[in-house]
Order: sequence, then structure tokens, then C-alpha cells
Amino acid sequence: MTLLVKNERDIINANIRYHLANGVDFIIATDNGSSDGTREILADYQQAGALRLIDEPGNDFSQDQWVTRMALLARDKHGADWIINSDADEFWRYPGGSLKDGIVGCTEPIQLCHRHNLFNACDSLLTGPWFNDLIYRVVNPIPPPMRQGYHDRELRQPYFSYRLPQKAIIAGPGLVSVTQGNHGAIYESTVSQRVSAIAIYHFPVRNRVQFLRKIKSGGEAYSRNTRYAESIGWHWRRFYRVIQQDGIHSALAEAVPTMAQIQLGLDAGEYVEDRTFFHDYLALLRHL
Repeated sequence: MTLLVKNERDIINANIRYHLANGVDFIIATDNGSSDGTREILADYQQAGALRLIDEPGNDFSQDQWVTRMALLARDKHGADWIINSDADEFWRYPGGSLKDGIVGCTEPIQLCHRHNLFNACDSLLTGPWFNDLIYRVVNPIPPPMRQGYHDRELRQPYFSYRLPQKAIIAGPGLVSVTQGNHGAIYESTVSQRVSAIAIYHFPVRNRVQFLRKIKSGGEAYSRNTRYAESIGWHWRRFYRVIQQDGIHSALAEAVPTMAQIQLGLDAGEYVEDRTFFHDYLALLRHL
């Protein structure tokens, strides 16, 4: 598995513990200038032999290049047959067993995985551990609006209640590069893909401080990247603009619902309380 992280101290340890306990053999992590202790946590895992740490000083979030570097290193130096390119707030889960069980026998080099965005209300963030509080998701999310006109298009609902693009688990043989966002990959020849039963439990908004720091860092980085079109990372750019113009509370309201919206969604059967990951993680903690 690869991880590209910056200032994720509140969640990175849980991410690594969880995936190492669920079929991941080894992790290659790139730290992009963390200042909150994230790098020190990664260094501890490197010292224990579970992880290889790369320091990346770049300030333009060239995610495709940095993740490609890790993926090729995983294949060429660590013998990876399959590679999960993950963010710190993503937890990959196969309902029938370990992640290896979900991949074994697959012949398509690209395995597409749906994301479940878990959240709590923007007006009640947060009182307890994130894995205890972020328990709501949309039952049947719809795709977000088209990227064109994202600067002034009003979102009909909070961003993380939409169905976001799938992420990909990719095979090592023939891999050339990973695409921006970890949504796919380019190979030496045309390859097939399939939708996997592996799902991603995604915890993007854990508290106000974390969200503000992440959007500020990401928005500034995207603004410095001259390779990407403005449609790339459009939600980061949008949240960053909203924070600059209207403040953190407006940005949070665009990201996740209010408690009133959640209650209406629960009553209508559009939202559900999902404690799947909560129970998985508690079981893991009991065995540590």
C-alpha cells in the first residue's frame, strides 16, 4: 500500500494499524512536509520494518507523480503484485475477509472500489473520537455536479453526500503511472477493469481545525501547480475560495450536512447510521 500524507496525526496511526491487520504486507509512505508529528509516527513504523518513508518537499501537490514513484517502487523493489494507493482518511474493507481475499484470483489489472463518505453534522463537530462520531452516510448517493462552472455553481447538497469517483487497486505488472486522485492507472497496453467488492470507508471531515488546515494546504498547493487544469481538484479549490470569502463555517456547510439535514435524511430513509468501521476498529484495538 502507498500513502501520501501531510499533517494527519489524528488518523495516520489508525490507518496503518488497520491495513496491516487486514492483509496489507508493506507500506510505502510519502510525507509532504508534515509539522504535526505525522512524520515521526511514520518513522516509528519504518524503524519497526513495516514501512518505507519518503520525504517530499514539493509544494504543488503533484500527487500523480509522487504516487507513481511509490507504486513503481512497491513493484520493483518490494515485489508488490497489487498496490492500494490510499489517503490517510481512507480505510479499505472487504466484507468477506482480508483485503487479499478480495483480490485473489482477480484477472483485471484495475479493481475499482466505491467510497462510503462517513460524516457527522457540520454544527456538531466533534465531541469524541472520529471513528465513534463519523457514523452517517447517504444510502444511494448521486454524482456531484459537472466540474465545469464549479466556481459559481451552487451545490444542491453538501459535497460529501454525493457519490464521489471510485478509487483503484492496481496490479503491478505493466504499470506505467498512477492518475491524479488515485482513480486509475496507465499501463504499457490497454487493460481491463472491474468493480470490486472492496469498499472504502472515507472520513474526510473530522473536526474544524483539521478541515481548515487540510483545505488551506490543499488549496494553496493546487494554486501553485501549473500542470493541472482548474477542473483537477475542483472541490479543494472551491472549499478554499469559500473559506477565503465566507469563512470556515460556510465551507463546512458546503462539505457536510447540518444535524437537521441528517435527521431529515434519516427519517426519509436517505441517510443511514453506519457503524461498520467503528465495530471493526474496536475489535482491532482489543487485539493489540
